Amino acid sequence: MSGTERNTAAHTDGGEGIRKHSRLRTAAAIIGVAVALAVIVLVLFSIQRRQKETLAKLNAEKAAKEQELLEMELKKDSLLERMSVIGSRQYLIRYLREHQGYMFPGDIRIDVDDPHAAVPTPVPQYTPEPVTPEPTETGEPEPGETSEPTEEPTGEPGGEG
Repeated sequence: MSGTERNTAAHTDGGEGIRKHSRLRTAAAIIGVAVALAVIVLVLFSIQRRQKETLAKLNAEKAAKEQELLEMELKKDSLLERMSVIGSRQYLIRYLREHQGYMFPGDIRIDVDDPHAAVPTPVPQYTPEPVTPEPTETGEPEPGETSEPTEEPTGEPGGEG
């Protein structure tokens, strides 16, 4: 075979081979692109999942910090109110009375260590009403009673006078 015949034969056989080869390349390229897209999609899904987890953590932290901020603002308001009260003369007097025992002239001090302690109170003694002695029929005093003279003596016994 001459060179021209070879070229024509190669072209006739080679055309089908080239087409097969071209189809294989196209199929491989399509499969490669499909695999690359699948990898990209998987990476994006994993990134999205991590982003959702991170977002949930950040939202929880945000809620905790907002709650803490609210508590701090309430504490600040309370402290500011307390500061304004502390500077007043009434608070100073009340503090001195309660904690330092300060008293104004004329005040009565009452010390109570335990306000829940029972305070002993004296029990009233039962005293019967006094009984008046009834006169006896004999006119003699009962034993234990003394008779008092009704008249004062005019002189001493023994005859001075």
